[in-house]
Amino acid sequence: MGYSNILLEKHEAVALIRLNRPKVHDALNNALMNELSAACRGPVLPARIARKG
Repeated sequence: MGYSNILLEKHEAVALIRLNRPKVHDALNNALMNELSAACRGPVLPARIARKG
């Protein structure tokens, strides 16, 4: 699935999601939140999601 508001990279067992709305300083909106949700539920990411911090 292609995304317009996020960038999704996968490196072996690690997936990196980056916000991609530079013109509005990566402000959140419904479209971006829907893409984040879809990316986290999709088959690209592993079942276990680690959070940094």
